[in-house]
Formats: sequence, C-alpha cells, structure tokens
Amino acid sequence: MSTDHYHYASDLHQVAEEHHRHYDLEDKDAGQRQDLDSLHYRVSDLEEAIGELRQGLRELTVEVARLSAFMLPGGDAVETP
Repeated sequence: MSTDHYHYASDLHQVAEEHHRHYDLEDKDAGQRQDLDSLHYRVSDLEEAIGELRQGLRELTVEVARLSAFMLPGGDAVETP
C-alpha cells in the first residue's frame, strides 16, 4: 500500500468518524429536546394541580371559618385569609 493510499484511507476514516459523531450528536439533541418537552408538559400539569389545590384550600378555609362561628364562645367567626 502506498503512502498516498494510506493517507487517503486515513482521511476517509476521519470523515466517517466525524459524520457518525454528527449524527450521534443529533440523536442526543433530539432525545434531550424530547425530554425537555416532556418536562414542560409535566411542569404545566403540576402548575395546574397547584392552582386547583390552592382553590380547594381557600374553599376549605372559608368553610372552617363558617363552622367556627358556631363552635367558638360568643359565635365569633375566625378571620379568613
């Protein structure tokens, strides 16, 4: 094998490695984008759940204050936040 042929084969090998590395990085990026999208939807779901829990807590606080008016001496209602 001549020296020129060896250098040509080496260059082809380097180009092939770079080509594969490029596609490996694209696959990794695609996977990370998919993970990020999944996390975005999960965060949105959690934010919605937190809003619902806060609303439920406000409703329960009002109900506790209403019921406390009957249970405290003198019928004084507890202040609601």
